Amino acid sequence: MPSLKPRKPQPSAAEQPAPSEGRVEEQSMSVGQETAGKNGTAPGAEPETQVEEEMQFRTNPEVEKKIADYKEAHPREAEYFTKLVQQHPERAVNFHLLQKQRQHEIDTKAAMRQLPQAETIYAKMTPDSQERVKTRLESVNPYNHTKRFVAAVFGELNRKSMAENRRMMTAPITKVDLAAAKVGSGALAPGAEPPQSGAAPARMSTG
Repeated sequence: MPSLKPRKPQPSAAEQPAPSEGRVEEQSMSVGQETAGKNGTAPGAEPETQVEEEMQFRTNPEVEKKIADYKEAHPREAEYFTKLVQQHPERAVNFHLLQKQRQHEIDTKAAMRQLPQAETIYAKMTPDSQERVKTRLESVNPYNHTKRFVAAVFGELNRKSMAENRRMMTAPITKVDLAAAKVGSGALAPGAEPPQSGAAPARMSTG
């Protein structure tokens, strides 16, 4: 496929195929892609708790600034896609969905590598944990089931780990716990005598 570098003569936008994936340095990012990774999911993957719903227009000033900077740095690419949307909207839609489909393939392949481990962990979970995983998957599109299942299993593990950490941090501390902690850090156990600083070392018997 032709690149976006200037050519002479330049064909019209209607005659040009969509730019190849390798030539597009950066795709416009959605709000969901911007926040990927902040909730424990892999970059590019959507959180397992997100309900797949109708698409909505959203505005993120940070993302809009990045897009504006990219358009300013790549005016010919911005012009090409503007004409593509205006003159060939169906091809513009297909180009956008192709990027989404490629990301879906990447996410699914990564999930497939983790699927055996996720299935083993799920089989050993308590009924309550399994029920929470099932609840997360109730509204999932079957097309995305594999990556959503893996994300739900590991999300449940994270939830249990965080709950256990909170329990440990908020549990009452007894004197026995404090004494055990001091002994573990090198302090003397209660009732133990310190070693004599001037005591001579014991001699070994040679008889």
